[in-house]
Amino acid sequence: MLIEAVTEVRKVSKRGQSFAATSRQGTLSLRFSDKLTGADEKLFAFLKTSKNSALPRVHEFGTFNSRAYVLSEWVRGAPVAALGKIPVPEALKILTAATRGLAALHAAGFYHGDISPANLVVSPSRISWIDLGLASGLGTAFYAAPERFGGEAPSAASEIFSLGMLLYRMVAGKLPNEALDFEGVAAFALKVDSWELLTELFAEREIPPAELYALEKLWRGMLRANPGERFEDFDELLENLEIAAGELGGKTSEAGTREFRARLAKAVDEGENFLQSLTPEKFGGGQTARRHYFIAAAVLLLAFVVAALLKFASPSEPSIEETGRKMLLESRSEATFENAAEARSGVSDQLLNSLPVPSGAQRQPYDE
Repeated sequence: MLIEAVTEVRKVSKRGQSFAATSRQGTLSLRFSDKLTGADEKLFAFLKTSKNSALPRVHEFGTFNSRAYVLSEWVRGAPVAALGKIPVPEALKILTAATRGLAALHAAGFYHGDISPANLVVSPSRISWIDLGLASGLGTAFYAAPERFGGEAPSAASEIFSLGMLLYRMVAGKLPNEALDFEGVAAFALKVDSWELLTELFAEREIPPAELYALEKLWRGMLRANPGERFEDFDELLENLEIAAGELGGKTSEAGTREFRARLAKAVDEGENFLQSLTPEKFGGGQTARRHYFIAAAVLLLAFVVAALLKFASPSEPSIEETGRKMLLESRSEATFENAAEARSGVSDQLLNSLPVPSGAQRQPYDE
């Protein structure tokens, strides 16, 4: 088990369920949960073989010390939540890559269920979702579709709504509902049709009108209270994202793009530094692996010792040559004795009677 090779972890979530784990494969994402559902197992099995760059690769999942866990690649980059306002063209590129990842999930029968700027990681070379599976309930309420507050399961329609909220967060740097409590957020989602999407953004005068109009067309198919009024599926959303990007071609600020990319590179470096600044904690997985190694070594050593003892403790019959040599040594000191009784006084009767005799001869007992 790969988890048994984990030697230390760094806590990266306030609830203590997510860690950056150190193992022989480098840094991995390690998440725990109270249980591993059948849906989780199917999702993780899919992510073990998926080659979509917008989805994290799962290495292993199961139960360890009575807790469900999943080990997946550590996606390097900065979460959207750490990037502030993002230029509209760059936000559209990010959302397009993210949508392709969700479309691949949907084609396999799965959904993310917790779309938020904290769960979308961006680097100069990659855009990827993180923290798939092991989730329960609503997800991040600020980005949830109205039907999700009623207890409905995630769907393509609910994820498209969440992507619309994420797009607004990227270009505005904030959400209009972020100061509300849970009931207020739920009420806001139900009344999203009456929300004047562009009023505040127009007032800030930071986004060019051409870009705002392109965004408005997208939001009309994403941020609708009725799921049936949203884009039909991810493919339709991708088509409209491509149209919006085409409309903005040649009308965007290159300076703004350069500034964002420099800011992104800095955020990625800061994220790496922050990870290394976290206090590492010893993890039982590595201790378990070492314990298994020492147990195996002890068993082999014990087997060697037992084999050696059996070899040296086994009895052996003396040969004729050995017996004769012993008799000679014992009898030489008695060579001056005048009779046989005295000559053999140094040799026991037991030894003499054990000597072999020629075939057909009859042994005469040695007695006084």
